[in-house]
Amino acid sequence: MVSLIAGPNKQFAIDKGMPKAKQLLFGLAGKKFDKKAREKDVEYWFIFVRADGEQLKEISRIIEKNNIVPAIDPTTFRLADVNQALHLVAKGHPKGKVLLRVDYSE
Repeated sequence: MVSLIAGPNKQFAIDKGMPKAKQLLFGLAGKKFDKKAREKDVEYWFIFVRADGEQLKEISRIIEKNNIVPAIDPTTFRLADVNQALHLVAKGHPKGKVLLRVDYSE
């Protein structure tokens, strides 16, 4: 499960060697994300993301090692239709990432 709005969980605290009290707090904070992951029979891992070349290399390694492929909504929008794409993201139910097609001839 990949999310940009989720927070840390107990596993994050364990991996970082945090004290038991913080593990408990992060466990409570991340409980709903762990539950959602279990329901989908996947694992939830939290990482802090920052503009860092080394971290991007590590994320790339994780993606390649686990063969992570993002879900992509079947509708591809042209750049001129950006408002429709934004509406789908805000109000619709996209089946994955929403793509904008950029044609330099437009």
